[in-house]
Amino acid sequence: MSRTRSYKEDLLEALSDPIEAREYLNAALEDENPEVFLLALRDVVEAIALRARQKARGKLP
Repeated sequence: MSRTRSYKEDLLEALSDPIEAREYLNAALEDENPEVFLLALRDVVEAIALRARQKARGKLP
C-alpha cells in the first residue's frame, strides 16, 4: 500500500523553494494578525532546516 503525504510534508517541500517561501511570507504579511506571519515564518524556517538535514545525509545534491 502506498503511503500518502501529509499537508505539512507537501508544504515544507514547497517552501524549500526560495521563491515559494517568499510568496508564502508575503501572503502572510497581508493578514492583520501578526501571528499569521510568525506561523508562516516558522514553517519556512522548518523547511530550510529539513532541506539542510537532507543535504547533510546525502539525500539531496
